Amino acid sequence: MTFSVLLTGATGFVGRQVLRDLTQRNCEIYVLSRSAEQRFPDGVNVVQVSSIEQYTGEKLPDTLDCIIHLVAKAHVTENEAERDEYTRVNVDGTRALLTIARAKQVSHFVYMSSIKAVGEFPEHGKLSEADTCHPQGVYGETKWQAEQLLNELVSDNTKVSVVRPPLVYGAGVKANMAALIKLVKWLPALPFGGIDNRRSVISVRNLSDFVMTLVFKEPLIEYRHEVFVVADRASLSTSQLCRFIADGLVKKVQIVNIPEPLLVMLVKLIGMSKPWQKLTGNAEVQGIHPYKYFNWQAQRESVDEIIAMVREKK
Repeated sequence: MTFSVLLTGATGFVGRQVLRDLTQRNCEIYVLSRSAEQRFPDGVNVVQVSSIEQYTGEKLPDTLDCIIHLVAKAHVTENEAERDEYTRVNVDGTRALLTIARAKQVSHFVYMSSIKAVGEFPEHGKLSEADTCHPQGVYGETKWQAEQLLNELVSDNTKVSVVRPPLVYGAGVKANMAALIKLVKWLPALPFGGIDNRRSVISVRNLSDFVMTLVFKEPLIEYRHEVFVVADRASLSTSQLCRFIADGLVKKVQIVNIPEPLLVMLVKLIGMSKPWQKLTGNAEVQGIHPYKYFNWQAQRESVDEIIAMVREKK
């Protein structure tokens, strides 16, 4: 029988790449879409839904092999006042998918969480699957709450894989990475030379490759419920990231060495401390489980992926 998979969030940044990779596999694909006008590749079964948390599985086959749950309200303009909306999509939407997973006898549930469910900016070392969760902000909190719901599936003979990526980048990226590309594009010099930080990132193609590994490759060690922290192989400093972006823009950019304490004082004065931490803080991860269970490492190099991203965006 043909392997059947339900993909949510297929029109999102990560979802578009995952759908593209799924169409290269021998499987029957179902996607949820809010718009009847949205175009999908030939052969993809489209189910129109108005609200993820109210969907009960209409127009799906009697059984499904896998659910890949990517849909989420993201943290681009995270605001505590929008907590109800984050809860509706991230928590209640996941709860609805769990009900469908039980009804359709799903064998494998893959959930795209976030490193923000753990914390993102560790005081020491690198975040891994072993770290205690201290979610950051309403986005991180609701992603962590959704993760807890998945515990209910373990007793239902459904394998659960939770994926926690750091900052994801690639063609079509928005939010912080898009803002940084604009910064490098328009400024002749950047004040990051004195910042000795390290940040983990993952290209959307590497992330999708790991999702394909989870879904289609037999693990080296069997598991029922596991968390996977994934990232590109190398962590980058803000200076390195800017230089790679400049290479993609085919532009020379000066990285000026300004003492970090002076920069921190200046950003405090103008009320930009939080964006500054996101840009220059240490946010490294070191996933153990991708290699332990699948012998998986990111195949594409960050420098090549960043340059390709920028050139596609130009």
